[in-house]
Amino acid sequence: PYSKRSTARRVFKSSDRAVAPSEYNKQFMQDELKINTPIDIVYATTDVSKFNPDGTKIDPYRILTVARLTEKKGHRYALRAVEQLVDQFPDIEYRIIGKGPLKHDLESISDELGIQSNITFLGHVSDSQLKDEYQRAVLFVLPCVVAEDGNRDVIPVVLKEAMATETPCVSTDVAGIPELITDGENGCIVPQRNGDVLAETILKLMERPDQRRRIGKSGRQTVQNQFGIQDAVDELLITFN
Repeated sequence: PYSKRSTARRVFKSSDRAVAPSEYNKQFMQDELKINTPIDIVYATTDVSKFNPDGTKIDPYRILTVARLTEKKGHRYALRAVEQLVDQFPDIEYRIIGKGPLKHDLESISDELGIQSNITFLGHVSDSQLKDEYQRAVLFVLPCVVAEDGNRDVIPVVLKEAMATETPCVSTDVAGIPELITDGENGCIVPQRNGDVLAETILKLMERPDQRRRIGKSGRQTVQNQFGIQDAVDELLITFN
């Protein structure tokens, strides 16, 4: 019978080599799909030159998420983290860019938590506004989870865009994200589905501007040195020559 896995096995069997966008994907294909075809890793890239830092714009109380409003992005845990922070930071503003089927549910959670005045759902924005939002945010938060149906991100592009802007990122230990972010060095990693630890991590970073700046600069260097377009082209040339 037809299945995505059986189709994938047939495709791999007819191929001499394959390319995976992360070590996580490679391991999945080898362990779960039992693929024996040689697999090389070439990370999906970001044009770093499109996302430039501007420290003069940063709002010390603004947190940003850019993600479709779906379960695997984990917005509800960020909302619960914000609820824990409003007493200490009454002016905290959590801005969410993206559309999706969970908008009504997330708005309801905001109302139930009493933080609706601290939350802004922006929907879709232009490229110029997106860049501006990255520059103005003191932190970028993406609390990804493995959804109930198994759906998950690998290494979200928005993390690379935020890092390219030197906006410190807080994300989770899901899938390939730890391949991009080394906790405490170029970003922060927290356990998935844990609003308490997420809140603690956000609090520490908001209170420590020197640490934020160090992490932000390291994040940009990571994206420039390991996830730039030219790096991906070079890796592909090496792989297939």
